[in-house]
Amino acid sequence: MGGIIFAVVVLILFFCMMSANGKKKEKQFKEIADTYTKPMLLSVFPNMEYEYNRRFEMVDYKNANFFSITDASGHDYVKTLYLDIPVEFNVTTLAFEENDSEGPSYSSIVFQGPWFIIKKGYLHSGRITVIPGDETKKSIFGKTKGPDPVMTGDPVFDGTFSVYGDESAVRVFLDKTRRDKLVAISKKHTNVYFSFETDKIQVAYGVGNILFKPRKKADLKTVFSSQLNDLLDLMNDAVQL
Repeated sequence: MGGIIFAVVVLILFFCMMSANGKKKEKQFKEIADTYTKPMLLSVFPNMEYEYNRRFEMVDYKNANFFSITDASGHDYVKTLYLDIPVEFNVTTLAFEENDSEGPSYSSIVFQGPWFIIKKGYLHSGRITVIPGDETKKSIFGKTKGPDPVMTGDPVFDGTFSVYGDESAVRVFLDKTRRDKLVAISKKHTNVYFSFETDKIQVAYGVGNILFKPRKKADLKTVFSSQLNDLLDLMNDAVQL
């Protein structure tokens, strides 16, 4: 009996310690955001709205049609104007919980990185989803028995991306100019997903959970500045698609 009580006490102490460490780490991240991330973003977007601990709505992530997901979290949310176009972005983590019939369910991360919503109309109806070719197996189309990708007839583009949507709409919308712009983006930024919708474009940049995070023995201002410049370059290209 005494052994059981001891085990329970140890378990309780372990969970208390884990909770305290989690709160300490979250406080550290918030301090870094206030000291480095937010001031840097304000220097670029002086009229922005900013929230440290905020993500997009689940419906936005699901409507992009990139991944099967059951959970989402985000940080460093920004809402601003860029080239007079409304833009929102944050750093997102998406997960999918799988149920194993022979064991407990488990959650796996399917995406980590910056996520943009650019409020600019593209299509009269429907959606065109453009996924990096190497990432197709990880996408919702690779996980389910979905439709085959639409081929544009452009060997460079078709070798770089997998495209899903109405075939006639794809052929009209993804003209040579837009295809060339997307290929150019892929050469500068790896693992970028695009969802063209009636009132917006969603852009997911799968670089991992590295943005605006503390690093040992690193000049955070220099690191974060480099990361922000990379984001701005992608945003600038995406807004002009």
